[in-house]
This record gives sequence, C-alpha cells and structure tokens, in this order.
Amino acid sequence: MGGPPERLAPILEQVLAGGLWEELEKFPPDVVDRVLPRVATPRHIRRLVEIWIEEKRRQAA
Repeated sequence: MGGPPERLAPILEQVLAGGLWEELEKFPPDVVDRVLPRVATPRHIRRLVEIWIEEKRRQAA
C-alpha cells in the first residue's frame, strides 16, 4: 500500500467502478486519500469515498 500512486490508482479505480465497497476496507484511509486524486470516478462516488475517509479517521481518533 505504500507504493507509488500511479500503481495503486488503477486498482482503487477498479474497486470503485465495480462497487466493491468491501474491498475498500483493505485500503488504509490515508492511502485512499493520497491516491483518490488520480482516480477517474464520478463525482458522487468520489464524495462517498471522501465521507468514508472522514469516518475512518474519526473512528481511529
């Protein structure tokens, strides 16, 4: 997960495009936040992911 965003972006994009929300749990929120700008995804999906990141960070605090 610490790899370059260029290598992780296609994987995250496939997870989001396929609606594989359970698989998103395998990504740490910081990694998703770092890679998300490189992912081509509809605005509403991007917003859901941003909310997911916020919630995960809140739970960790």
